[in-house]
Amino acid sequence: EVPMSVWASLFALKFANAHKIGQAGFEKVLLHLKQRALVQVVSAGSPTYMYEACLSPDPIPYTEPPPVVAVQGSRKYSGVDMTELSKAVEEWSASLPEDLSEFRTDHSVLERFLVARQLDKEQATEMLRAHKAWRAATLPVELTAEVKAEIRKGKYFMSGKDREGRPLFVVRSGLFDPKERDLDTSVKGLVYSLEYALSLSGDPAQKFVILYDRTGFSIGKNLDRDFLKAAGAVLSDNYPERLANAYIYPCGLVLNGIWNIVKWFLDPRTRAKFEMVTSNQALLDLFDRDQLPDTLGGTAAVQLPC
Repeated sequence: EVPMSVWASLFALKFANAHKIGQAGFEKVLLHLKQRALVQVVSAGSPTYMYEACLSPDPIPYTEPPPVVAVQGSRKYSGVDMTELSKAVEEWSASLPEDLSEFRTDHSVLERFLVARQLDKEQATEMLRAHKAWRAATLPVELTAEVKAEIRKGKYFMSGKDREGRPLFVVRSGLFDPKERDLDTSVKGLVYSLEYALSLSGDPAQKFVILYDRTGFSIGKNLDRDFLKAAGAVLSDNYPERLANAYIYPCGLVLNGIWNIVKWFLDPRTRAKFEMVTSNQALLDLFDRDQLPDTLGGTAAVQLPC
């Protein structure tokens, strides 16, 4: 079965070629298709429509998506049946062991951990128990002089919101300094910054968007495998289903080619969250200028938490 994202890409490419609107036009059309949920699971008729449209030699009229499209799952948790999830949350809440009783009424937490473990209650229970122990040992992060200095390097910070109102968290890999930083301090600075960002929203179920800025990045100087590995573990184990989207910018032909191979080894829900951004204009198609920092062509002020 061909993934719907492929049909959407082919449709966008056909439209862009027919109307001679180039790469930027292709990305705009593909973005429109994504926003219209065409990259999610659809009814059987839609792939046929998209296939015929791609093969047609005639220009394709720009119309609303065909009425056969039927989205499954939800925008909150793509590909997840919310009726099934709600039932699982109720059952899990009632059966939580005593040491996790504090979470019985916090359905936003239970939802996120269940989704992260494909609604497997036993696995979600172990994950939640480990998370509780992590929070007790880690939070609140003490804002020592070392942690404060790490945060003020500007390697990660808040910068406004995306067009759906979700906090935008910028990571600047060109400022990574693996030969100088202390790993534990770097992770503490990241956790402090994330907790600060989430506290601003006031929404316990708030998702955020990451913009991974590769400007000025050098493999020899900035590649920090240990930090990326540690940060990835902290995020996946303790902030499940917090990530709405992650955008990698700038993305040249080589990186984009690598991604087009690697992405098929990821599960569909994870794969759908990542997007390679090839140009500054494509970036501005995703975010309003006043929500981006000036280093990325925007006008927003960098929001460091200390």
